[in-house]
Amino acid sequence: MTPAFDAKELEKLRRQVMTDLAVASAEPSYIASREMRKRLYGENPYSRTVQGEVQDVKTLTVNDLKEWWFAFARPDLGVLYFSGDITIDRAVELSEQAFGSWKATEPKPETKLAPIPESAPTHIYLVDKAGDQSQIRIAQLGITYTHPQYFTSRVVSNYFGGAFGSRLNENLRVKKGLTYGARGGYSTQHLAGEFGIGTFTKNESVPEAVQASIDEIKRLQAEPPNSDELEHTKAFIIGSFAGDHEMAQSVAGDLWFIESEGLPEDHFRRMLKAVQATDANQCVQLAQSTLDPSKLVIVVVGPADTLKPKLEVIAPVTVVKTDQDDGKKR
Repeated sequence: MTPAFDAKELEKLRRQVMTDLAVASAEPSYIASREMRKRLYGENPYSRTVQGEVQDVKTLTVNDLKEWWFAFARPDLGVLYFSGDITIDRAVELSEQAFGSWKATEPKPETKLAPIPESAPTHIYLVDKAGDQSQIRIAQLGITYTHPQYFTSRVVSNYFGGAFGSRLNENLRVKKGLTYGARGGYSTQHLAGEFGIGTFTKNESVPEAVQASIDEIKRLQAEPPNSDELEHTKAFIIGSFAGDHEMAQSVAGDLWFIESEGLPEDHFRRMLKAVQATDANQCVQLAQSTLDPSKLVIVVVGPADTLKPKLEVIAPVTVVKTDQDDGKKR
């Protein structure tokens, strides 16, 4: 209600965050994920993290914080939840005590977001970084929570790359010995979603790992899940639901999720019912209608001189140089 915006506290927090970012931005896994966001979402805010990058944090001022607070921290843009052993009367009483005098006096702010780029033919962005191993990210735009087959995507994601015994990990780790781990599937945000794969491997096996990952996407479109894949996935999703949602903070989070995404109040009941009813044909139809292996964004972080000629066999390659001091592209 009455934030202080203490300049000394800002500097203390700034130093902490910049230290964390300096360490993280030197890691190939961080660089790979950052480059993927940039290539997939362009100038849209989804290309950035809430924490920001070193240059973002370095230039923030107290006035920046004040401007944001007084524009966006307002009661008509907020939702208050109580979850626990409390009555509605007591909740209202506490709310009025804490926030009864909080009023919005200015019109709601208008926010214009840069559009998300259209999908383009498959292209590889090779971030030049020395080392014995390379990080790999593969993605394309996906679906949102309101997509009619969103519940099916939960099933597909699990047997494709969401579990240790998934197709992706079984092929790249167990059968081919290319990596210690590979994950992938659909992920969803408010305005956009994506289908992605993340793994790492020795430099000499990067082309094979990239091609094997693409082949698994094609297989997802062509080969329905077998009975074990389907039933084990559905059993896991349904069986783990209660434990994941039993705490008071989880209930509050569920309520905010439904509110913020504009979903029906019975969203989770519908989800459990739909997952139970999902069949193999629905899984293949989802992959066929939402994925296009010819329009992928592929990011590899590794030594460019070694990898570029081999990756060009798969798709066109653009080499990206990275400033070692602050991770800023040049």
